[in-house]
Amino acid sequence: MGLKVGIQMYSVRNAFAKDPVEANRRVCSMGYKYIELANLNATADCGCGFGVPAKELKKAVEEFGGEIFSAHMEPLDAGNIDRVLEYYSELGTKYLVSKQCDSKTEELLAACENYNDLGEKCRMAGIQHLLHLGQTGYC
Repeated sequence: MGLKVGIQMYSVRNAFAKDPVEANRRVCSMGYKYIELANLNATADCGCGFGVPAKELKKAVEEFGGEIFSAHMEPLDAGNIDRVLEYYSELGTKYLVSKQCDSKTEELLAACENYNDLGEKCRMAGIQHLLHLGQTGYC
């Protein structure tokens, strides 16, 4: 099995914001076939963060030999999970990532309830929920 090389589009977010299709074409032409999106405003846009419909983004990525493998979503919560799952299910995404909650015990315990609910909804949609550890200050 060969090494699967991917890129988080956050690293080229300015180019992605200008023209998501062209940004995908360029990263795929460089050999990055596994794409991870990063949407830090998932309250306003439950998709890729730049108003691109899932069908259009999927077509563009597949045209260039790529795959939307995963996405970091902030926030990912009960208020947007259904719309997020609809978008990323259409893309065929395997993983959705949310940020770790602040490490204060009472906040973390409350956040774990949210993580469990998110994980179950993701599982039912055929997507795995991941938790990005190591950052604090997010809930």
